Amino acid sequence: MISPQPVPTELEVLATVERSICQRIPDTWRCDTYRELSSASRNRIDSLLTLTSPDGTRVRVVIEVKAASTTLPLNTAIAQLTRYTEAMEAEDAGSGGSRTVGLVAAPYLSPSARKKITAAGFAYADTTGNIRLSVDQPAVFLETQGDDRNPWPQPTGIKSLKGSAAGAAVRALLDFRPPIGIRDLAARAGVSASTLSRVTDLLDNEDLLARGPTGTIESADWSGILRRWALDYSVLTSNAATSFLAPRGLDDLFAHLRDTSEPFAVSGSAAVPVEAKVAPDRLATVYAERPDELSIQTGLRRVDQGANCLLLSPYDPVVFKRTRSDRGLRLVAFSQLAVDLITGPGRAPAEAEELMTWMGRSEDAWRI
Repeated sequence: MISPQPVPTELEVLATVERSICQRIPDTWRCDTYRELSSASRNRIDSLLTLTSPDGTRVRVVIEVKAASTTLPLNTAIAQLTRYTEAMEAEDAGSGGSRTVGLVAAPYLSPSARKKITAAGFAYADTTGNIRLSVDQPAVFLETQGDDRNPWPQPTGIKSLKGSAAGAAVRALLDFRPPIGIRDLAARAGVSASTLSRVTDLLDNEDLLARGPTGTIESADWSGILRRWALDYSVLTSNAATSFLAPRGLDDLFAHLRDTSEPFAVSGSAAVPVEAKVAPDRLATVYAERPDELSIQTGLRRVDQGANCLLLSPYDPVVFKRTRSDRGLRLVAFSQLAVDLITGPGRAPAEAEELMTWMGRSEDAWRI
């Protein structure tokens, strides 16, 4: 068995990031590296890259390295870079000197961490190849995509959001608006407090929620949590999916669903609100407690090709919780609908983007 590679040290992070940036600028530019310099703010800078264009204009890239990209180190790095860059810009005020930008470097930076760094006005780079550096003068723009999953997950706790209990916990985090305590949320989710705590630890480490001193969840990035869940969940593989044909079309299928005694919940395109619709429904996605019995009651025919209906045996009974009603049909909660669309086939991911835009405008309509 091959042992996993250790997490890169800060010096290894620096060497990788410096090399990655210098290799990506044009051959006509010059890249100079300086380590552990004292700044005007009396702090030591981990590394300073100076990029010089052919016409002699320069940009200084102040690099701050953190061994971990979790919330506290990331906030510290942003605060440090703010002090460093402000001090260096003040030194050059009125002299027409170099432009200064800050860059956060780490072994790995999650999508939420990268988003937070960019929002703060700084660049980032990690050893998996996630890089973003944007400067107006001289004109520099570097952006590459690396890993969206941490190659070095935390040694304790859960490493993913796969599975029934994790899915139920995530659904509760999405459906119930903070602030809320762990035990209260666990009871609403129908999972143990320890399970919910492990899920929140993972999301906290990826800067997707914030907790108070007593552990209360104070805020949660619902869209970021949805996208993170989608890395470990798939509507077609996390659930047992079977393809069917509704021979008289979807309207006839929905009419039968209104009359059936079998428990079901509609997801996919048919559950998207009119305001977020992209195109007419072509495929019905329906969760069923007993798919075979539901198919009999609704006149569905099992097929290998040409399906216009998918019956799903759910990953967890949570798909039947906090549902809604529309046109006499039971529809899944918006949180479940969004992750199903993000991971669905065909045009479903595009529909997910429209739905999440609507969810952002209408949070009071779907969060409890």
